Amino acid sequence: MDRLPDKLCYDKLSTFGLLACGHWRKRQTEAAERTALAALRLSAHSDPRFLSVKPYHCTAEVLLRLWEDARANQAPTAEALAVSAREACAVLADYANVFTIGQPGYLLWWGVYRWLSGQRRAGLADLRRAASVASRLGMKYEEGAAHAELGRRLSGPAGGQHLENAVGLFEGIGAAYDAAEARAALASHAEYSPPRPRGSGLGSTEWQH
Repeated sequence: MDRLPDKLCYDKLSTFGLLACGHWRKRQTEAAERTALAALRLSAHSDPRFLSVKPYHCTAEVLLRLWEDARANQAPTAEALAVSAREACAVLADYANVFTIGQPGYLLWWGVYRWLSGQRRAGLADLRRAASVASRLGMKYEEGAAHAELGRRLSGPAGGQHLENAVGLFEGIGAAYDAAEARAALASHAEYSPPRPRGSGLGSTEWQH
């Protein structure tokens, strides 16, 4: 019984974090912001040893997406969302310090945060590390997400190749929504064309990651 308040906190945090992602995917931005901020407040009272990484992952993702949109639209909420997004990344860092499986998610969203903050080279380095660590740990979703973010941040063939990698990884694990989002981003890369098969007599292309 002494642990009941903590369990209720963890249950609520998990619910709000996952709900935030669901609202965001439906483009219900007000509900996404409300539930993500609720999850962030609860995370201050949580112990990462008793919760999976997914709610923390979702909270950081949604707050970063909302911040990016607010920046693009010069919305007055942009500054406050930036602060909340950084706090969500700090929570992920705490989780990653306890569990190795938290490292790809932390590197992923901290990389996006740094990119949006103007530290683009550092942000890209974090995203590449996220893809590498996720690959080593066999975490296909996080690997795909890192490639997707690299693809969105890089123009031309390099970005297109990362997006193609993301599509393949997401499709391989049945992440239909994420695969569709990466495929849509890939379609906007007008400069990208898939590499020709080796041995075709038409040459080959070396892609940088």
